[in-house]
Amino acid sequence: VTLIEGKRNDDGIWEWSDDRIFGESKSSDAILNEVALLAPDGGDIVYALGRETGEVWQSQDRGETWTVIGRQGALQQPTLLQVDDNKIFAAYVKPTIPRPVYGKMFYPEHGWEATTEKLIYQFPGGAGDVRSDYDMGNPDAVLTNDGKLLTVYYSGVTRSIRGNLSD
Repeated sequence: VTLIEGKRNDDGIWEWSDDRIFGESKSSDAILNEVALLAPDGGDIVYALGRETGEVWQSQDRGETWTVIGRQGALQQPTLLQVDDNKIFAAYVKPTIPRPVYGKMFYPEHGWEATTEKLIYQFPGGAGDVRSDYDMGNPDAVLTNDGKLLTVYYSGVTRSIRGNLSD
């Protein structure tokens, strides 16, 4: 484990020790933040999925170096969950109106592009329904004790936390 320490210098600017850059946005139009991280089984391999570019990175040396292994396209609020030894679940929202929640099963041995994303939830009003303009998202997922995948997210329209249970 590497400790990253921050302190203010004499000019009041934060300085970070051992800070590493593994993804950069070369375009002024792209926003690179909201990164989800997963280290399956706590080993040397680490995966990352980032907003807004939707790039998927892999490190094989606990974050020392990173390689882009896939691109999903524009997304926000990503999360990653290890389902078992062979698969990882990613959930995220699309930066559109309405803002649907998507999920994708990722099999590292086959690569990011081997599977397609699936729609988990979209407010039923659709485009043109003013309520569809409300914010929703922030998905997260857990594996339940009966082996089902529970994905939760908030809905600004209904002012509620919603969920989807799938096999």
